[in-house]
Amino acid sequence: MANTGIHIEAGITQVNGEPRYRLYARCASPGDLKDINIFLMEIVDVRDPAGDVFARVITVPDLDVDIGYKTSREQAIQVGASYWRASQMAKDYEETDVAVQARTVLEDEINRLISEYTAYSNQFEDAGTDINFPTVTTPVAQAAQDAYDTALTTYTAALDTQSAASSDLDAAQVEFEDVKAWLDKKELLTTDLNYGINRLQDLVARVKVFAGTGVSYDCQWIITEITDFINAYDADGSGVDTAAAYLETGKNYYSTQLATFRSVDIALGDSLVSHCVAMNPDNYYLVDDGDYQAKEDAVTAAQTSKINADAAVTTQYAALVASYNSAKSVCPTWAPDEPLPPDPNL
Repeated sequence: MANTGIHIEAGITQVNGEPRYRLYARCASPGDLKDINIFLMEIVDVRDPAGDVFARVITVPDLDVDIGYKTSREQAIQVGASYWRASQMAKDYEETDVAVQARTVLEDEINRLISEYTAYSNQFEDAGTDINFPTVTTPVAQAAQDAYDTALTTYTAALDTQSAASSDLDAAQVEFEDVKAWLDKKELLTTDLNYGINRLQDLVARVKVFAGTGVSYDCQWIITEITDFINAYDADGSGVDTAAAYLETGKNYYSTQLATFRSVDIALGDSLVSHCVAMNPDNYYLVDDGDYQAKEDAVTAAQTSKINADAAVTTQYAALVASYNSAKSVCPTWAPDEPLPPDPNL
């Protein structure tokens, strides 16, 4: 591949006494182009060559002998054309930034011309070829078809990743909901347990007050009062009558029951309260707030993976369509072994 040589100058000049920024370019060698006349000039006044205006860098069709432009100003005027192709151009600009941008555009357009002409002359231009059909697949077509197969493999892998990400997200959400449900039950158990403990503590406190130790009007006080009453009968020598005897028997029985109640039931109540107070639902559950956070983080991570997988499917499908269209453009009759799949987003 031969390079096209372009000489570019950029400086300051004067036009009608006013400073201007002049951009000048000259094609010194054509390289792979047909000739060095790559600048399209507009003829403003056929009598004044110096008044010609630079229009643009030419395109590939402009080089064609039949439909392109002349490389001589005189020939262009003879055929009534308003444009001709020159090997050099010059253009003045009032502002520096405009001149800088113009140089960038000029260089880009020259690069564009050379790239397009190289592709045209190397890959498409054909003075005439006799072909016996059917033909074997050309290297260019085969490469395009292989590119489609590769893109299809990549797209299929993206679909598999998306499916796995979707399954992982579903599983993470189920696990999160399970942990949440257990923690809700744990919270309910804690509430119920605390309520029961409060009721039990109140019951034991009331029982202790009821049994008492001799404080006014508790059970012990009643027993003491009965004892004093019986002793009072004995003190005045009247003796204990039948009613008093029954009262003495009942008092003794009540005292025995009270002693048993204090030694067993009250102690049992205190023990039960202590046991319930010591109960911690955390000791009976396999999940805690740390598990909740871990499962919630797992759901977030799975959602991110799913979003990335969805984006990858969209990207890879676009690449697959592009490779399919590219293969079709060089071989319209080509039909892939695995047809182009439908758009996953539809």
